[in-house]
Amino acid sequence: RMDRQVKVRGHRIELEAVEAVLRDYRDEATAAPLSQLAVVASGDELLAFVRLPPGDAPPAGVLSFCEARLPRYMVPSRLIALPAFPALPNGKTDLGGLACGGADLGATVERLGGGGGGGGTSTDSLGNVRRLTAAGG
Repeated sequence: RMDRQVKVRGHRIELEAVEAVLRDYRDEATAAPLSQLAVVASGDELLAFVRLPPGDAPPAGVLSFCEARLPRYMVPSRLIALPAFPALPNGKTDLGGLACGGADLGATVERLGGGGGGGGTSTDSLGNVRRLTAAGG
């Protein structure tokens, strides 16, 4: 579809609406917004991608921020941090590339059990997993 409306978990979702909420997020430590982001549907889940410098962990509070502002079915299942987004020959972000393999390329914060507890796990590009707390790590 041209308008980026998808059907996930039985609900129609405008991906731009989820991206708009993510753009409102500010990191508690720096008050900085997320620099570049994209939301894509992959199978039966929504994936949120954010561009961060190599070695930086994704902010742990992003998914909790989304849970407080979006209906449950619109909250991304995972937040994936990438050092760069795949690009098409014309320079635009390759959203199809993100949906197909982007989740395997960067550090991930996953929502635990669908709860709003503010915790999660973080997996870096080497496969190391650590548990995150509501305080960010």
